[in-house]
Amino acid sequence: RERLFTALSDNVDDIFIVVDKDTMNISYVSENIETILGISEDMVKNDLGIIEKTVDDEHKINILEMLPQLYEGKRVEFEQCCYLNCKTNEMVWFMITILCTNVDDVVKYIIVMSNRTKDVKAKLELQKALGIAQAANNAKSTFLSNISHDIRTPMNAIIGMSALGVEESKDETIKKYFTNIDASAHFLLGLINDALDSSQIEKNALNLTFEPYSMDEFKLYVNIMVRSLCDAKKIEFTMKTDKSLAKCVSTDKLRFNQIFFNLLSNAVKFTPEKGKIDFIIDDTGRYVGINYYLKGQALKLMLNYVYCQNEIKEDSHR
Repeated sequence: RERLFTALSDNVDDIFIVVDKDTMNISYVSENIETILGISEDMVKNDLGIIEKTVDDEHKINILEMLPQLYEGKRVEFEQCCYLNCKTNEMVWFMITILCTNVDDVVKYIIVMSNRTKDVKAKLELQKALGIAQAANNAKSTFLSNISHDIRTPMNAIIGMSALGVEESKDETIKKYFTNIDASAHFLLGLINDALDSSQIEKNALNLTFEPYSMDEFKLYVNIMVRSLCDAKKIEFTMKTDKSLAKCVSTDKLRFNQIFFNLLSNAVKFTPEKGKIDFIIDDTGRYVGINYYLKGQALKLMLNYVYCQNEIKEDSHR
């Protein structure tokens, strides 16, 4: 049995101690106790209480007081018992198991001190990281709350003034400018409201608001938001619509617009100057996506993009 305990203690960070119940003599102490707790086998054999002198007061478990309370077949466990290494003064965490059992007609206490220091340290580090993350999250929420009014107020003013401009302007060109400003301001305000809505950010969810959205209104939005981007790069932009499509759909305008703005702004971004963008609104039937011809064109475009990206990476490595 001693060879078994020795083999175990040589390969794990657990300490094994065997005590005779009647005489309280210690018949075995694993050698690794000196490495783990900084006390020798002989010191423990002469006085088991020396282990208690290394116990951290906050997590103290008095093994000597516990032993007489155990009867044959009884087993107790204690988690997160903290001791101090007498040589390094470092904290060592154990799960302690004490078993009272009959060994060759002699009742003995077998004490197993399983080293849990790595697990406890990892848990403490995780708790610390969570605390830091929570503090950062609270700071973010406070910041967003503080600036929300300051950001929304000027945006509402812009929307109000642009609406007045649309109503009172008699010049069609000026009225068109105000209409564009009003549409862009409403879109931007919607994005700001989402960014500043801390409750939605915390829940990682956004509420959808469905309302009628006409094709004409959507086309106007696209022209306002995208055409100016194309003009800056002298890109030819065309929008083609299938006449058989529904004139109106029920959707969340803000999310709907966000999707197409992201797609079209990326199209502008990756289209070279004086290039061309065709925005085609078509019915793909029961399949979601693009038709066969356009899918081939998109694949060709993507392969060209990947090839160009690889060329750029190779040049950077050189």
